[in-house]
Amino acid sequence: MTAPPAAVPAPSAAAGQPGELAALLKRLHLANTRHRYGELIERAEREQWSFHEFLLALAREEVAHRTQTRLQRCLRKARFPQLKTVEEFDFSVQPELRRTLLGSCFGPEFVAEGRNLILAGRSEPMTF
Repeated sequence: MTAPPAAVPAPSAAAGQPGELAALLKRLHLANTRHRYGELIERAEREQWSFHEFLLALAREEVAHRTQTRLQRCLRKARFPQLKTVEEFDFSVQPELRRTLLGSCFGPEFVAEGRNLILAGRSEPMTF
């Protein structure tokens, strides 16, 4: 048997407690939302967003922030000796590796499917 849900106070009753929203967001571990909701409230009022649009924007912000944080955490944990994006990679250093050879690895579906591409080997040409 589960307990009945707690009664949610009317907005007018909650409005008199200025730090309550920040405290609740902190308790829910929504740090980014806690820091950003003020800006979004102002924007929502200025652009006359509906409650749904505001909540959707707030949730999108939180998800994007968590995704970025997770990526950074994973990259730190991987301890790659050197990290380069495809845009930064100098294909002239590795003439046997051609951009066209990798083809579909640069398409959006590659990322959408959550696939990885790791190129291992020397990053500088050998000199004798």
